[in-house]
Amino acid sequence: MKPLSVVSKMNSIEEEFAWMLEQRKRTGEIVDYAFEAMTFRLADRTTYTPDFVIVHLDHFELIDVKARGVAETVRSKTTGKVRKQQWTSKRDDAAVKMKVAADRFWWMQWAYYYHEADGRWTKEEVN
Repeated sequence: MKPLSVVSKMNSIEEEFAWMLEQRKRTGEIVDYAFEAMTFRLADRTTYTPDFVIVHLDHFELIDVKARGVAETVRSKTTGKVRKQQWTSKRDDAAVKMKVAADRFWWMQWAYYYHEADGRWTKEEVN
């Protein structure tokens, strides 16, 4: 028996990103966008679904949207050195899946967009 399909719903960060994409679409900067529109098979029983597909005039861009918090001072337990550290909602397993997808489907552009604490969006390209 197969489980019932679950319809995905955007979280608040994804809704903000979709609003920003809608503005870019209205100004003609992008052609279109879609939420969780493509799923990539990476291996047996392993798939990856980017948050957004952005359609540009000449390429597709596959996006994962993540939150990033403010930098805080952290002291290393091993060396005792003080360093700045930002937290992010990016999980290791999702990062590995995106990297594998970007390597396998190299003809598409892949990126993370981070929602910064001050409201800006920062782009980090994967390939």
